[in-house]
Amino acid sequence: DADKDICYQTIQQISLRRFEYSDSFTKITHASDKRVLGFVAQEVSSVIPKAIYTEQGYGLSNLLTLSVDQIQFSQVGALQKVISDTEAMESTAFSLVTLTSDVTARISTLNGYLADRGGNV
Repeated sequence: DADKDICYQTIQQISLRRFEYSDSFTKITHASDKRVLGFVAQEVSSVIPKAIYTEQGYGLSNLLTLSVDQIQFSQVGALQKVISDTEAMESTAFSLVTLTSDVTARISTLNGYLADRGGNV
């Protein structure tokens, strides 16, 4: 199984960016939208090196391309960790509510006992 903690840490290290392609890039690639959400290949390469490929294209000899497969798989692992952690916190919260209820009931019982004897807590 994949280490969900590593997946979580990986996703934390990758910044989702909003950026705008240059006019020259949109002319070459025929991109329909200049403003996009995405990742900067140079940033991703330090976190997930195998997600980056150097190619020739669009008149460039060192075009970095990004395969998002590894990012998507890491996202699934990170999400599974978040789900697991959330379920653990919910279980802990339920236990604390139950414990608080039990303590409140015991205090009430003790107050009743003391009231019968002329005192209170």
